[in-house]
Amino acid sequence: MNKNRLSVFFPTLFVGFTIFVLSGCGGIGIGADNDIDPVQVPVDDTTAQFKLVWSDEFDGNSLDDSKWNIETGYGPNNAGWGNDESQLYTDSSENLKVDSGNLVVTARCDTSVCEKRDGSITSAKINTKGKMELKYGKVEARIKLPSGRSTWPAFWMLGAGFPDVSWPQSGEIDIMEMHQQNSNINTTHTTIHWFDESKAVGDEWTFYTNRKQFDEPLTSDFHVFSIEWDETNIIGKIDDVAFYSKSINSAEMTEFQEPFYLILNVAIDGTLGAAPNEIKTTPQDMIVDWVRVYEGSNGGATVATPAGPVTPPVASSFDDGLLTDGDFESGVGAWGGNAANVSDELLGVDGTKANFANVEVAGNPWDVNLSQVVEIVQNKTYTLTFKAKSDGTRQIIAGIGLDEEPYTNTVEVVDLTTEWKTYELSLSSASFGSSNSRVLFDMGADIGQVIIDEVSLIQIDD
Repeated sequence: MNKNRLSVFFPTLFVGFTIFVLSGCGGIGIGADNDIDPVQVPVDDTTAQFKLVWSDEFDGNSLDDSKWNIETGYGPNNAGWGNDESQLYTDSSENLKVDSGNLVVTARCDTSVCEKRDGSITSAKINTKGKMELKYGKVEARIKLPSGRSTWPAFWMLGAGFPDVSWPQSGEIDIMEMHQQNSNINTTHTTIHWFDESKAVGDEWTFYTNRKQFDEPLTSDFHVFSIEWDETNIIGKIDDVAFYSKSINSAEMTEFQEPFYLILNVAIDGTLGAAPNEIKTTPQDMIVDWVRVYEGSNGGATVATPAGPVTPPVASSFDDGLLTDGDFESGVGAWGGNAANVSDELLGVDGTKANFANVEVAGNPWDVNLSQVVEIVQNKTYTLTFKAKSDGTRQIIAGIGLDEEPYTNTVEVVDLTTEWKTYELSLSSASFGSSNSRVLFDMGADIGQVIIDEVSLIQIDD
């Protein structure tokens, strides 16, 4: 899987062989796996004893956000997560829910025409980055796969250093992928990807893959997909039968001596999924009964908090001026609008909370908005300062104005990138002013994510 994504950072929990509790194939998205001919790999199937150290049985009524992060959008630069995939990842219950003891990931297109990255095709993707990361151990999940030809479901792992460490240098372990561009629903694939510095420039991306093909579709029932991983080898299994083995103790494969995090998703189209019109009008479910992580009896994994004392957070010196909750640390607070959505996933500046919005369908700028009522005095100058970024290059509108008819305002168009930037706008209230005024952010004109933090409004003395 290719791995372009908006990253989320959290305090790390470590599991040993070393599980550090943290976030599937091909370039950087799910995994362009470019199959080799299937060869039955001889594997020593002497099973080591494993101890369960982390799991999600999906017994609740919603996704456990202490274990999982939800990824949304089309990936950086809206490019289809590095694999030219068609789907928009959302956090909607139409695409992601916990129901009757299962996680259900649904890819769907509810229109007669299903096009690439126009909002018509949606799905979901979750990861454990910053919440469950592991180095060595056994990882397995019991999954029933979707059968739709255009689907590309995957259960996989990325090096926890991603995206600070780029792909494939970060490493990738694809525990299970099923795709139908050049394969079928009777076949599961296991693949690892790494960066081989000994190869010529441009040829460093290296992978090793194998597949297991059955006489009957894998989509008709649940199967257990797993890997067993230590410092020397990765073994891939389906229903506890080994079909994949790769030595990882060479000097060119140090990626696999570092922590990884888990990912579950269903992509559509791209380099390995079939054409998106194959999903038309028929939602496709990937149903996950459970996900489990184990340490091995030969040493390695332990679950523990990071060593050393925990340093309490330093009180913020941020000044929101005339506003309240400008840094969103108290939640939505005084903020309103349909884009008021403070994340508890530490997406903000310096690992703090921030306001997170995801625009799934482009429309009027004000269709997706965030605002706070504040008194604006007419014929004054105000400085509006905030920090923001997106999952790609896009624009939003920011400014001040009346929160009542005739909604007179002073605004500017702001260009966002994937990096945090500080924006400082000088805004005049020459044509309006009242106690029922507001700071406003309109972001509905472009598809993609918008993260805003540390909003401050200050009146400039005459």
